[in-house]
Amino acid sequence: MERVFSVAVPYLLEACKNPEEAPIVKHEGLVAIGEMIDDASLISDLLSHPDPIVSESCAVALNNMRNRHAEMEELRARHHAEVERANQEELANKQK
Repeated sequence: MERVFSVAVPYLLEACKNPEEAPIVKHEGLVAIGEMIDDASLISDLLSHPDPIVSESCAVALNNMRNRHAEMEELRARHHAEVERANQEELANKQK
């Protein structure tokens, strides 16, 4: 998690757990947290929260986080493949 996000996460979590908070605030807060964190354990306990808005929004946030990680891994793999291809082309050109 980036340092700038680490400041916001506790406040968003507090709002999400507050029974007096509006459902949309809880939902959007959890979705935002899912975009900010890399450690699912920070919110995974909310999957069993008694408020369905919180538990369902937590599931959405965790899914978004998994998708973000998968996309980042795919981009890394593509970059690695492109670098490897470029290195092989450069080596082939040197051998000519």
